[in-house]
Amino acid sequence: MVESGQRSLGDLRSRLLASEGQAFVRLAADAELRTVWYLDAVAGAPAEPPGWQEQVWRYADALFIAASVPSAVLAAALVSESGGTLALAGHEIPFPVLQEQASWQRKPSRARYESVVTPWPTSEYSVHALPSPDRSLTSPPVHGFLIGDDCPSFPSYETAVQAFFYGTLRTCAGPRRPV
Repeated sequence: MVESGQRSLGDLRSRLLASEGQAFVRLAADAELRTVWYLDAVAGAPAEPPGWQEQVWRYADALFIAASVPSAVLAAALVSESGGTLALAGHEIPFPVLQEQASWQRKPSRARYESVVTPWPTSEYSVHALPSPDRSLTSPPVHGFLIGDDCPSFPSYETAVQAFFYGTLRTCAGPRRPV
């Protein structure tokens, strides 16, 4: 049975502060406003997650960053009242205002359905932004190709997310040519 429930954002911040280690953060953000659209972090881990690679993919409309920061730095960015800012890989990334409640779920080790497969059990927290009149602050308005310097190109934001967060590239199969 998988344990799950609700906790306050303050409780999540306290847990991050108590972990005293590094947080391995991957995020997608608006390239101009630098507002977070999606964040995935491993904090309090006994070691670097398997396959971890620090990288930055910068496109005209989207920014993808994978970098490590002290868990306390991530905790400071997770404020519900005004939205915090996370300094990551030389970028200052503002967070939207967050809901005070976060849902959590305890996961077993080596869970194959997660974006990062770890050899240790994990607790997954889902934190959500408060609704905003300007939807561009919380949802990606990216359309068309993502083409950047020194990073892979993609036909859509969705395929870039699959590659960056899950290490997979889902494409439509084209016609096969006889060999």
